[in-house]
Amino acid sequence: MCALVSLLALASCVLVILFGVSPKVVLSVGAVIIVLAGLQYITIFALKLVHAARAMLARFRSNPM
Repeated sequence: MCALVSLLALASCVLVILFGVSPKVVLSVGAVIIVLAGLQYITIFALKLVHAARAMLARFRSNPM
């Protein structure tokens, strides 16, 4: 997760540098970065959901009522 955040920060710095060279390239790369950021948050949410489900299953198995 930390690597994804670092990659996103690095990509943002590259966009700022590229904006002086070619704004069209920045728009194309920016669209890709937005998609990657969305995938990052979806991945984080999915991992939290899996962790919560495992915790609930473990709790149920230890105390089935």
